Amino acid sequence: MAAESTKPKTLDEGGKNIVWAGWSGEEEASKDIFQRMMKTYEDASGNTVTWVGWTWADTAQQLLIRTQGGEQLDLAQADIGIFNTIAAAG
Repeated sequence: MAAESTKPKTLDEGGKNIVWAGWSGEEEASKDIFQRMMKTYEDASGNTVTWVGWTWADTAQQLLIRTQGGEQLDLAQADIGIFNTIAAAG
């Protein structure tokens, strides 16, 4: 049995562009690593990553507003304290 490739799929292969949201990519201490992670994915897959950022204090409100508004958010950074609220909102 052949091993499955861990390389991200291109759009032509069923891959997708990603919208990633959170606060750590906005902070100077971690901004560079987030940029490098996004570039690594983009280079490997040919797909794009769109970063949507805000402050930690605005996370719950932003996630609720954006998900209720039907915005595409594929990955979201969520503090454990707000996780249940976001999950309950669908």
